Amino acid sequence: MLDYKGVKVKADRKCADCGKTIKKGNFCWTASVKYQGRHWCCDRCMRIMMEDEYYEELALIEEEVTDICYWN
Repeated sequence: MLDYKGVKVKADRKCADCGKTIKKGNFCWTASVKYQGRHWCCDRCMRIMMEDEYYEELALIEEEVTDICYWN
């Protein structure tokens, strides 16, 4: 996942994931992708991304534990 930073929006922006308009003065997440510029992500989409990443990491840990237990 990119390194996102929480910011207060200075101008209306569009969420890169869902297309929702993020109004000026609201909180959102932003990341700058090299050679592609900055993009913004609303709080809802960020929570979904973080949750998905958490479950992917949990699945990898479970797989490692299963492999270790299988060989012992």
